[in-house]
Amino acid sequence: MYDKISEWIDNVLKNNIPDNIVAFCFNLYDDGNRTWSMELVGTEQFDLENEDWACCEVTDFGTRQNPLFKIGNRRLSMRR
Repeated sequence: MYDKISEWIDNVLKNNIPDNIVAFCFNLYDDGNRTWSMELVGTEQFDLENEDWACCEVTDFGTRQNPLFKIGNRRLSMRR
């Protein structure tokens, strides 16, 4: 699983990262029907004292449309 996640992150970040990105956030969520997805977003803030720092999203690197996902016990893959 580590290799699939690493490959996905490398593909997501192969384009230029905007200069105003200071932190990354992985959004993990349940799509229902035993389907789980992960997005990667870049933010312009990071604050240990404020859990809403990830709301200052600058880009989702296209991962909102193409998240990494897992269905039940099946392997991780990228949505196309």
